[in-house]
Amino acid sequence: MNVEIVREPGDKRAPDIVDDLCTTDACAIKRGQNYLDENGSGVKEYDLDVAPLDAMPAPGDLVGIQDSSLGQAFEGKVLGYMMVVSAMTDTAPLVVETTLQIERRMADE
Repeated sequence: MNVEIVREPGDKRAPDIVDDLCTTDACAIKRGQNYLDENGSGVKEYDLDVAPLDAMPAPGDLVGIQDSSLGQAFEGKVLGYMMVVSAMTDTAPLVVETTLQIERRMADE
């Protein structure tokens, strides 16, 4: 089986992948995509402070990010998250702080 996965700009060829477990086209395509995700381009990591969410994205999920400081939107993969909860006292309310760690793939320079 020969499956070719191409990502922009598509000017560098990855080494051939030989995997006896890839017996269908769908499996081979996913294997190629996973290889490119891990090796295909540079990575930039962001730590984003967000308001508590009803449904927290799981590590590995893709999320859309609108970064007004960069003036652009991009997709990133959730690497993990951290929640810090400060207990409520007589004088202070309950405080929940959430930080998402996002990985963004950058185009090769």
